[in-house]
Amino acid sequence: MTTLVDSLLVATAVAALYPAFSALGGPTRRPELRRLVDRAMSAMLVLLTPAVALLVAAAEPLVTIAFGRGAFGADDVSMTSIAVTGYAASAVGIAVRSVASRAFFAVGDSRTPVLMAVLAMVVNVAGDLTLGVAYGIWGLALSTTISLLVGAVGSVALLARRHAAVSLAPLVSSGARIGLAGLLAGTSCWAVVTWTGPGPEDRFLPLLVQLGAAGLAVLATYAAAMLVLGRDELRDLAVVAGLRFGRGQG
Repeated sequence: MTTLVDSLLVATAVAALYPAFSALGGPTRRPELRRLVDRAMSAMLVLLTPAVALLVAAAEPLVTIAFGRGAFGADDVSMTSIAVTGYAASAVGIAVRSVASRAFFAVGDSRTPVLMAVLAMVVNVAGDLTLGVAYGIWGLALSTTISLLVGAVGSVALLARRHAAVSLAPLVSSGARIGLAGLLAGTSCWAVVTWTGPGPEDRFLPLLVQLGAAGLAVLATYAAAMLVLGRDELRDLAVVAGLRFGRGQG
């Protein structure tokens, strides 16, 4: 499921970025590249945060609908749901590192993305041997997610330090606002899933209806929170969307 999110959101959005980054790769256009990278990072976070919130808060109904039939029993659903929850945030790491890598390539630095990939691999192996052994499926999923986030953070830090091609403080501030909106959305989704599932009064809605209600809760809460907290980030998303559909940088 996280692979589907990466394919549909990350790959589609990032595809339009490299030509735009390359056009701004020269030293004299570095401020313009930095602004575009900032916007691209912000847009990735805006796009992925509600998906991550849904994957974490509604993992079990999602897995049940996708796989819960035939020989795929309740224990399989439970274990797969744990894995989905652990892997969910990895999409953010993949997206941020993908944007940073394309910015590195645009300024002629192909070495740093390779070094960050090696670092992420080392962290992943270490995590598998520690967290994976200690916590099983959850530990393996968490190890992969941590490795991708470490690679993303390292890439962003080096992109700022070596090439001044991203603004760290605004990115952290933007990430905090988007993260808060995502937390509120995830909480509302969890509440819907909990209330509509089996409970003391045996309340139950068909899984598709339950998942639809959870998805609506995520979107409504996230949209409302972003309108209050993240109007700048929504404008960044509009700019990147304009690149994707050929309307320029705006």
